[in-house]
Amino acid sequence: MPRCASLARAPLHVDIVDPHMPGAGRIWRAAESPLLLMNSRAADVSIYPDDTVDCAGPIQAGPSLAEWAEGIRRGTIEAPTAGTERLAEIEALQAEDFPSRRVQALYLEWFFGQVLTRLPQAVTVTVHRTMATAVRPAAAHGSLAVAESHAPGEGRLDEADGAGWAVELEGRDPLHADLLLLAAGHNDARPSAVRHQLAAFARRHGGTYLAPSQASDAQLDLLAPGHDVIVRGMGLAFIDLMALLTEGRGGEFTPDPRPGSPGV
Repeated sequence: MPRCASLARAPLHVDIVDPHMPGAGRIWRAAESPLLLMNSRAADVSIYPDDTVDCAGPIQAGPSLAEWAEGIRRGTIEAPTAGTERLAEIEALQAEDFPSRRVQALYLEWFFGQVLTRLPQAVTVTVHRTMATAVRPAAAHGSLAVAESHAPGEGRLDEADGAGWAVELEGRDPLHADLLLLAAGHNDARPSAVRHQLAAFARRHGGTYLAPSQASDAQLDLLAPGHDVIVRGMGLAFIDLMALLTEGRGGEFTPDPRPGSPGV
């Protein structure tokens, strides 16, 4: 049966449960520091699939992050109500630039809005800005075979023996779902033994230990001016921490051009 005919017979309602901004989610935040940059150029970032993507749904092209910014400059795409500084970033963004994470957040929020505006009338969406605290089979019996989505192509949709699921929410009445998709994303973890040891070592020596976290969530105000800082791990988050601890505290980088390396 064609999809449109199926929706006409049984309209679809989607409940989205997320305490964070739909589209951008927990990781991409429009309120982050502009010093936190993506590690990809604007021309290489797109939320839209193209003909290289193998998916069941129709391929619908759309602007990359760079093309989205260009559309806002030309007036063909409505600018977000994001404040003067963020709009200035979008206006200045070029294809080869490394955009800030907060600009990417605005792009993802815009995309979510585009999805909602293009839904057929038989599909409705409700966003619940809260936390899902538990998932249980709605029937008295039934196996907990939920769907988990961690990467494209992974996960599945299962029914709870035809009875559906009860999704418990923080501070709200539970939801009933016939089908369930869990997109867990980045989860918090309990402190490991090594983290406890590092914290104890810092206390013994009058230092401060900050556990692993998103750079924007790190309590950098606990680090007093003039303190030496050791960053354990040299991944991409190191660049974020370095920026927040230097330029983020009023410091600046002074160019040191050299023969053959004018950009040093």
